[in-house]
Amino acid sequence: MTRVVIAAGEPSGDRHAGHLITELRNRLPNLSVFGMGGDASRAAGMECWVDIKGMAVIGLIEVLKHYRSIRRALQAMKRGIETCRPDILILVDYVEFNLQLASHAKSLGIRVLFYISPQVWAWRSGRAARIRRSVDAMAVLFPFEVEFYKNAGIPVRYVGNPLVDDFERSGGRQYWYPLRDALAREERRFCIGLLPGSRDSEIDRHLDLMLQTAARLRKRLDAPRFVLALAPNLSSEDVVRRRCVEEGVEVVEGGADEVFRSAHAILSSSGTATLEAGLHAVPMAVIYKTSRLTYLILKRLILIPNIALVNIVHGRSIVSEFIQGDANPAALSEHLDSLLKVSDERISMTEALKSTRDKLGEPGGSVRVAQMAIELLNGGLKSETPTSAEAN
Repeated sequence: MTRVVIAAGEPSGDRHAGHLITELRNRLPNLSVFGMGGDASRAAGMECWVDIKGMAVIGLIEVLKHYRSIRRALQAMKRGIETCRPDILILVDYVEFNLQLASHAKSLGIRVLFYISPQVWAWRSGRAARIRRSVDAMAVLFPFEVEFYKNAGIPVRYVGNPLVDDFERSGGRQYWYPLRDALAREERRFCIGLLPGSRDSEIDRHLDLMLQTAARLRKRLDAPRFVLALAPNLSSEDVVRRRCVEEGVEVVEGGADEVFRSAHAILSSSGTATLEAGLHAVPMAVIYKTSRLTYLILKRLILIPNIALVNIVHGRSIVSEFIQGDANPAALSEHLDSLLKVSDERISMTEALKSTRDKLGEPGGSVRVAQMAIELLNGGLKSETPTSAEAN
């Protein structure tokens, strides 16, 4: 029997972990999977030691507020690994937590594969040494990450982005979908999608801002429709629903795909959702808000000019980013109003976003990660290990 422990700490990672578990089961019939995850991981057959609901937080202050629950989860995972002694530990994103778990696993002689790499190329590049000590191999989503990890002496393989699989699985880009069909029947002019984020801390920072922006847009537009994508595993789910009902905003469950296919424009928190919107070539504005202390610290550490993943992947500013104080209802409503009109800005943004699919590689990311895990189980990724010259 092969024992695998997987640790995913937030909804997007849980979704990718679920696909990975399915691929591993296709290749390892006598497989037992344990660890930390949510609905997707459980549906794929994981025995969950830790449920991720309410665990996804971002920002230094936010992490401190949830320190006790995060610490309890880490201790539970460590105890589980000590008892289970898995053949391999697979970490999915959730960087600080998972790097601590990786160190513990390595001290027990357990192989470690990190899937969806820490974005150390964007800021704390000094963390590479810690990764080299704790991780046997990295499975990265973007081609430009390979050189960074090779130069740091860390075995690495580019596997492609699992969002491409989700995109292809759902039928690719379409411009007519049930929600938009209903929109046409109701003779409403515009549909605006709202994606506040998948973490409770993001809801705290973004929900009211988005609802206030929607209120301003109602004064500018002819009976617009607002649709909010509700992420799974939110402990604040009831609060989100109540606030949306109060403000006349519809809620879509089970993922944001229908919003991406139906919206004429999107207001999104930074992160994976911007890439998903890019795959559907939907014009968007991106926001990022955190505590003042976290922002002041990160501002000094971040090394790249953009924070929205869709801009990072394209290597230039395609969509506008509204950060901290710049993310306010007046500025956002004005910008979205301009994006909804037939304008040069909307046309150029849409055309640029249509190339997002080509920049994310081929489908089959989950398959390639499963293959990496099996190679590690069979002795390692010798062909992927950088030479001493490449590491220096």
